[in-house]
Amino acid sequence: MTCLLTFWSSSYAQNGPSDTLLVFFEFDKSSLPLQELSKIDESVETWQRLHRKVLEIFIIGYADSSGTAGYNNSLSEARARYIEKYLSEQLRDSSIKFSMAAVGESQSGYQDDSLDRKVAVIPTFAPRHALDSITDYPLKLDQVIELSNIQFVEDQAYLTSQSLAAMPSYLAMLKGARYDKMHIVGYYNLDGRLLKSTDPRFILSKKRAKLIADYLIEAGLDPSKIFYEGAGNSRMVVEKPRTISQMRKNIRVEILLYTR
Repeated sequence: MTCLLTFWSSSYAQNGPSDTLLVFFEFDKSSLPLQELSKIDESVETWQRLHRKVLEIFIIGYADSSGTAGYNNSLSEARARYIEKYLSEQLRDSSIKFSMAAVGESQSGYQDDSLDRKVAVIPTFAPRHALDSITDYPLKLDQVIELSNIQFVEDQAYLTSQSLAAMPSYLAMLKGARYDKMHIVGYYNLDGRLLKSTDPRFILSKKRAKLIADYLIEAGLDPSKIFYEGAGNSRMVVEKPRTISQMRKNIRVEILLYTR
């Protein structure tokens, strides 16, 4: 299944900070040179070797500022569709959902235009904790809940007083939801290089996810269905935040509900 988005809104969790793949195109081309195709082949081989179940793949096409805006949008879409077709042929799994975004030249601006001629491939994997269950009872991602009103004390794994007051409404929603697994993912705001899992800031994203998990378990939700992880800055909602409001969009926790 393929869905073309007019913009990219990252609302799905990623299991590791190194999973995003960038491939680069030649000038005015919508097909990849062999060297870049080999990067995709290596990634697919790694997913299969590690038995990582791919649930969904976001594909984001870009272009440099050469040409008109309309042409660049079309070129970025053609690049994204090329990658979607190639990945479909490599993975051969009809259950994987493909979602695409064509952003044209909207994020160009590097000193070297070649860095703008790219596609980002962002896979979403079934949680590692659920791999044993997936073998016999495949899990399906049914719902993603963004805790949009939840904020944390700066550089701490504590909720603000306003956020504590907002949690009961999310609790009521989750108590009425149907799910077999609940996956809670915490994120950190940092523009630039992806954080390693050993970085204190990455660890903080995990602690914030654990804080939400602990709250829900203490409130009566089944602990056997709840697990959590940190994802650092692997999925920035705003890639280059400039305001406090934009930064807060990146400092977030998401809850993914899976059913069999």
